[in-house]
Amino acid sequence: MTLAELENLIREEIVLRGEYEGLEGVFLDKVQPLGLDIDDVRRLMEKVRVQLDNNSDLLEDLRTRIRTLGERRANRLTHDDLNILAADAARLYLTPDFVRNRWVPVVLNLKPATPPAPPTVPPPAETAPVAETPAPPPAETRPLLSDEAVRRKIHEILDEYDGHIPAQNLRFLFKAIDYDEQALAKKILAYLSENFYASVKPPKGATLKEKLLSTDWRHLSYWEREEKPPVPQPEGPKLILFEASPADIRRGEAVNLRWKAANTASVTLIGVGQNLPPEGNRTVVPAKTTTYTLRGQNGDTLGVVTVEVAKPSLLDRAGLWGVVLALLMLALTVWVIQYDPEKEAEERESRERKPRTSKRKETSARQDESRSEVSAADEPRQTGRTTEPRKQAEEPARSEPAAESSRRPDYDQLVEGSGDFGEQPARKDGLWGLWMPDEKRWLIKPKYDDVTVFKDGRARVVLNGSVFDIDPSGERIED
Repeated sequence: MTLAELENLIREEIVLRGEYEGLEGVFLDKVQPLGLDIDDVRRLMEKVRVQLDNNSDLLEDLRTRIRTLGERRANRLTHDDLNILAADAARLYLTPDFVRNRWVPVVLNLKPATPPAPPTVPPPAETAPVAETPAPPPAETRPLLSDEAVRRKIHEILDEYDGHIPAQNLRFLFKAIDYDEQALAKKILAYLSENFYASVKPPKGATLKEKLLSTDWRHLSYWEREEKPPVPQPEGPKLILFEASPADIRRGEAVNLRWKAANTASVTLIGVGQNLPPEGNRTVVPAKTTTYTLRGQNGDTLGVVTVEVAKPSLLDRAGLWGVVLALLMLALTVWVIQYDPEKEAEERESRERKPRTSKRKETSARQDESRSEVSAADEPRQTGRTTEPRKQAEEPARSEPAAESSRRPDYDQLVEGSGDFGEQPARKDGLWGLWMPDEKRWLIKPKYDDVTVFKDGRARVVLNGSVFDIDPSGERIED
C-alpha cells in the first residue's frame, strides 16, 4: 500500500462512518509496512478531515441525492445514476468503485450485493460425476454515455479548477466516467487545448491516457503570472558624499563644499544653487555659522553639513601686533645706529655761539626778503616764463588733495544695507561691486552695471544688459 492509497482509505472510512475519532487503530496494521506510526496516521486523518470539511456542502448534497434516487426507484439505482454520482464524487477524491459498491448501499441501508452461487449440474447416470468449473455470471450490460454527456461531464468536473489541474484529478476523471479510455482521453485533451492548458512537465507514456496522467496541467494565464519577471522598482536618490572642507573656519575664509549623489538627475544646495549636477563642488565664504542642506531632484533631503565660523578675538590679531612690534623695533634700531652724541653736542654749541640780532634788524631783513619775493613774482609777467618760485608755491597746494585722496577708501560711493556676509554695494569708476567695510576689502570686485547684496548665498547682478545670479566666489549660478 502506498501513502496515497492509505489517504484514500482514510477518506472512505470517514465518509462511511461520518466521524473520524477512534479510527487510528483501524489503520495501524496498514501503516507499519510504510514505516509510519500513530502520529503520522493522525496527521493524515486531520488533512483528510479538513478537505472534507471544506467540501461539506457537496458531500451532504450527494447523500441527499442518493436518498432521493433511492426513494424514487425503490432503492434500485440505474447504472446512469451511479455513473453520475461517481462523477460528482470524484471532486471529493472518491473512487467510482467505492461510490457504487460501498457508499450508496450504506446510505440506502442496503447490504452490498453478493454474487449468486454457481449452479450445479447433476452428472449422467451412466458416467461418474465430474466436477465442472462453474461458468462466470454474464456481464452486466451497461448503456454507454453519449458523446455530449461525456463532454458535459468533463466540463462540469474540470471547470471547478482555477487554472491548475493536477494529474491526480484527471486520474479520478477516468474512473468516474464509464467510457472508452482512448476516446475519453481525446475528449480530455480537446478540453485542455480549447481552454488553453499546457503541461507543467513534458508528457511521458506510450498511450494518450498515460501522457495526460504523467503531469499536471496549467492555464496559460497562470504561466504568464509565474514566468513574468518582477518589474524592478526604481531606487530613490542616494547620498554618497557630502562634506565641507574645512568645517571650522574664521570669518572671511573660504570653504569647499563637495557632494556626490546617485539615482537623481540633479541636486539643489540650499543657499548656493539649484539644478546642480549630481556630483560637484562649490566654494562659499560664510560670514557666520551656517548649515548647508543638499536635496535631490524630488525635494527629498539627502544630507546636511554645518560650517562653524569662529568669532574674531584679540588673539586672532596676534599676527598683526607682531608685525607692528617688529616695525617699531626696526625703527628703534635705525635711530640708535644713526645717533651720534658728539655731533649732537657740537650742533648744540654752535647754536649757543650764534649772535643774537636785534628785533629791528630782523624786521628789516624780513622786509627785504618780502621785496625780493615780490620782484621775483612780478618777473614772470614781463618775460612770460614760468619761474622756479611759482612752481614751488604751487606744489604745496597740489600736495594737499593728493594727501587727502590717499586717506580716502577704495570706492567712490558706498550704499547702506548689508547682506549675508556684512557686505555693502559700492561703486568704483562707474562700476558696482560688494565692499566688506569691516575687512576693508572687496568681496566682489566692481565690474557690474548694478549689484545687490547676498541673500541665501545668491546676489543679483546686471552686466551688459544681462541679469543673473552669482555665488560668493563670483561664479555665475546656472539655474
